[in-house]
Amino acid sequence: MSKTLSYQKFELGKSISQAEIDFFNKYGFIHYKNFITPERAQTVSAAIDEKQKEIIAKGIQKINGIPIKFGEDENSEPIIQRFPYTSQNVPEVAKLYDDPRLENLKELVPDAGYPRRIGLNEKMVL
Repeated sequence: MSKTLSYQKFELGKSISQAEIDFFNKYGFIHYKNFITPERAQTVSAAIDEKQKEIIAKGIQKINGIPIKFGEDENSEPIIQRFPYTSQNVPEVAKLYDDPRLENLKELVPDAGYPRRIGLNEKMVL
């Protein structure tokens, strides 16, 4: 028997509403439906799958010094469970950051005295 969690979902628009801020502050997450089209999601997923196949075939174990976490899918085939720096290695993922609506999400982060940002190109750690 599967259970369905029922909670409020939002649409990411040109600004963040007080209702969105209140929900995020209360529950610690927010779900934006239809952020990208199903076709765009399929394109991004296919690009990630291709990069995953390449990494597995080459036996790469780390990206920028961060270990890759591997596992198995339902067919016992190897998969990447934790893919560090995905946006730097899969251009289709990086393009998602071009959506100007993402800038609005910074409003959900409390002001801690430093600039709020969305990290696309993080520094390489050795």
